[in-house]
Amino acid sequence: MAEKDPRERIEELREKIEYHDFKYYVQNAPEISDREYDKLMNELIQLEKEYPEYDSEDSPSRRVGGKPVESFSDVEHRVPMLSINNTYNESELRAFDKRVSDAVSSYSYVAEPKIDGVALTVMYREGSLEYAATRGDGRTGDDITANAKTVRALPLNLPEGCPRVLEVRGEVYLAAERFRKINEKREEDGLSQFANPRNAAAGTLKLQDPSQVAARHLSLCIYSLGYTEGDVPSTQKELIGFLSDMHFPVQKRWRHCADIGEVLEFIREFDTERHELPYDVDGVVVKLNEFELRDELGSSSKAPRWLIAYKYEPEQVPTKVESVEHSVGRTGVITPVANLTPVQLAGTTVKRASLHNYEEVERKDVHVGDTVTIEKAGEIIPQVVKVHKDERPDDSRPIEPPSECPACSSPVTHIEGEVALRCTNPECPAQLEGRVIHFCSRSAMDIDGFGEAIAKQMLKEDMIDSVPSIYELRDKREELLKLERMGEKSADNLLASIENSKERGLHRVLVGLGIPHVGARLAQVLTENFRDIASIMEATRERLEEISEIGPIVADSVAKFFSDERNRSEIERLDAAGVKLRSKEREGEGERPLAGLTIVITGSFEGHKRPELTRVLELHGAKVTSSVSKNTDILLAGESPGSKLDKARKNGNTRILSLEEFLNEYPVHLEDR
Repeated sequence: MAEKDPRERIEELREKIEYHDFKYYVQNAPEISDREYDKLMNELIQLEKEYPEYDSEDSPSRRVGGKPVESFSDVEHRVPMLSINNTYNESELRAFDKRVSDAVSSYSYVAEPKIDGVALTVMYREGSLEYAATRGDGRTGDDITANAKTVRALPLNLPEGCPRVLEVRGEVYLAAERFRKINEKREEDGLSQFANPRNAAAGTLKLQDPSQVAARHLSLCIYSLGYTEGDVPSTQKELIGFLSDMHFPVQKRWRHCADIGEVLEFIREFDTERHELPYDVDGVVVKLNEFELRDELGSSSKAPRWLIAYKYEPEQVPTKVESVEHSVGRTGVITPVANLTPVQLAGTTVKRASLHNYEEVERKDVHVGDTVTIEKAGEIIPQVVKVHKDERPDDSRPIEPPSECPACSSPVTHIEGEVALRCTNPECPAQLEGRVIHFCSRSAMDIDGFGEAIAKQMLKEDMIDSVPSIYELRDKREELLKLERMGEKSADNLLASIENSKERGLHRVLVGLGIPHVGARLAQVLTENFRDIASIMEATRERLEEISEIGPIVADSVAKFFSDERNRSEIERLDAAGVKLRSKEREGEGERPLAGLTIVITGSFEGHKRPELTRVLELHGAKVTSSVSKNTDILLAGESPGSKLDKARKNGNTRILSLEEFLNEYPVHLEDR
C-alpha cells in the first residue's frame, strides 16, 4: 500500500486528536487508551518537525506547550467583562428578584453552579481560535493564547455551522485531585504550596512557559458569550445546548427555574451535592434566562443587573494557635506549621495548618496564642483565614522566621526569586530524612516496608547516612532485628525488597533522586531520550532543551543537579551497589560508535524520514542537534539542504556528508530503529 501523503496524514492526525480530546475532556467518554492517544500525538509531533511547511497554530500539538513568552500583550474586550454581585442570604436574593420583576415581565431564571476559578474569554473567527485573554480590569486583559491552548477541553477549531465570529467566556479551574498533586509536587521540589485551587489556577495562567502550564492540566467550563457575529441562541437554556454542540465543556448540573422559589429550591439541594464534585464550587449563579430581557435590565458600571451569585458560607471554625513548628523539607525549604487546639472541620479533626511561608505569616500577623478562624481551602487543606487580634492575649508571641535551620543549626537563606526560606546545609538530617523517604516511596523505588517510621529509626541509629547506604543494609541484618517491630520475616522481606528495587530501571531512579521540577512524567521523557544516567549527566542545557517536553527551567534544574559533586558521588555509589541506571526503553542497544559526535540532519532522504534517522543516530551515541554551530562535527545532508549547508561550509570544521558517505564510514544500521 502506498504511503500516505504527509500533509494528508498530518490533517488526519489533527482531526483524530481533536476528536479524542473532545470525547475525553468534554464528554468524559474516552474511546481509546492513553497509550493509543500518546502514539497519535507523538506521530503528529514528529511529522510536524519533519515537514515544518505544514505546521499550524491550530495544531493540537501546540497543547503540550510552545516557546516561553517574555511578557503578555494587552487585549481590549469588545464586550466588557464585568463583575458579578454577590449575596449570602435568601432575603437579598428575593430583593434581586423584586428588582427584576419591577423592570420586566414573563421571565424565568437559569441557576448554574459557580466554579471558583479564573475568568477567561476566547475569540474564534471563521471557526478557528484567534486569541484567549484574562479578564484584567474588565476592559483590557492579558493575551494568554499560548497558555489557553494547553487546556485540553478548549477546542482549537469549531464544528461546521458555527457563527462567523464567536467569543465565549467561562472559568478555568483546577480539579481537586490535580490541586492536591500539584501541591505534593511543589513540596517535593522544595517550593511553597498554593493556598487554594483558585490561586493555583490564576498563577498557572500567568506562567510565561506554556509547557509548565500544560503540566498543570487545567480544566475549563464555558457558560456565556461575548462579542458575536452570526446566529446565536436567545436564551441561557438554549445557549448551554448550543455551546455543547460547539464542543465546549459546559455545566452538567443546572436548572431552568420558573421563579425565585425554584431557584431557592435548587440552591438548597445543591448545597449538599457540591461537596461531591471533583472541583471547588462556592455558590450558584442565578441568571435571567431571556437575553432580550437582559438588554432591558442592562448593567451598572461594575456588574450586570440581570444576574447575581448566591455564595455559600464556607465552613469555618475558631481555634487557637498553640505553637509553631518550622518544618524542613528534603530540599531544605523551611515551612511554618501551626499546631492548633484540635477542632472538627468539614468532617475531620484538624490539629495542624500550614502557614505556607513567612511572608504569609507577616501579612496575616499570626501570633502564637492567637485565636484564629480556619477553613479548608478547596475542601482540602486547612488554612488560617482570619486572626482575631481583638482577642490576642498579653502573652502572645510573634512568629519569627528562624535564623538557623531548626534541624541542623546551619544558616538559612532566601534564594533570589523565591519566597521560601532554605537551609543551606545539604547534609542536614531533616533533608536526608526527606530524601530517603522519597527515594523509597511507591512512586520512586517502591521499597516495600521502608516507610517513614523505619527510615527515622535507621537514621537515628546511624544505620544509614545517605540514599546509597540503603543498599548496604544487606550486611546489617542483625542490626535490623533490633529495630522496633522488626522480626526475622519482616527483616528478610525488607532486604528482599531493597534488592529487587535495583531492577526498577532509570525512570524510577530519576524520580527517586528528587531532581527539582522532575516528576514521573519528565523522568519518563528523559529515559526515552537517553540510554543511561551517564548520558543525562553529560547532557548540556542546550541538549536538554531540544527535547520537546523540556523547557529552560527544567533543563537548568537537571543540569545543575548533575553538576553537583555530592549528587554525582551518590550516583556512583548507587551504580557500585548494582542499581540499574539504564533506560528500559533503550535496552538491547549495542556499542555506541557515534559517541562524542554532534550531528545535524538537513534536507530530505529517499526512503528515510528524519525522525527515524535521528533516533538511529542517538541510539548509536550521537548527539543530534537542530542547528549548526561551531561544535557540529557532521552535517548529514540530503536533498534541498537549505541554509544549514551554507553555515556548515562557513564553519570549516564541520564535515558535510551524504547519507551514503556517512554509512560507508560509520558502522550504523538504519534498521536498528
